[in-house]
Amino acid sequence: MRILSSGRTATITFHLTSARANPEMSVGDHMTSYDSLLILTHFKGHTMGGFGGSNKNIGIGCVDGRIGKRMIHTHEGEGRWSVAEEELMERITESTKATVDHFAPHIAYVNVLRNMSVSCDYIRHATKDDWQALSAIEAASYPAAEGASAESIFGWLAHYPDHFWLLPFYAKFGFVDEGVSASVHGNALWHQMRLTLHE
Repeated sequence: MRILSSGRTATITFHLTSARANPEMSVGDHMTSYDSLLILTHFKGHTMGGFGGSNKNIGIGCVDGRIGKRMIHTHEGEGRWSVAEEELMERITESTKATVDHFAPHIAYVNVLRNMSVSCDYIRHATKDDWQALSAIEAASYPAAEGASAESIFGWLAHYPDHFWLLPFYAKFGFVDEGVSASVHGNALWHQMRLTLHE
């Protein structure tokens, strides 16, 4: 096992065909030292992308931290994190495609659906209490791995419609449920949750 970005600064470019955002992606130069790749991913929620699976693990995890991440997260001449929502997911997917195309067909995917947090694992308030062990998904393509993982979660969430399962999660951190929100995001019913901060 090797930590791919450990102590590395040199980069190399993987070229993309039919990319809308970036015709190439900057990755660590060591990526060409391998002839195959096994993607082991902790599948979880993600605040900007809905969920983070193999696509995010490859698209963000295999680029270099200076150039590649800037290509994904930032519009030229604008501040950090200026790319968001659908465009961010498209750029992550294009980045993923660059790595997948380089290693294909010698690449395989395992998504582990266990102790999943609502947000990214790096979020300070992420909890393991919401989704416990479901399964592990193995696939020969990342769309298949992502699709099967999402279907497993959506099947579970069908028992908790309209995000009501999130209410106890937010209540743990002092949020108060003020009732149904005016938001129609995702054609779902949302609740207005308020946290009052005291000096």
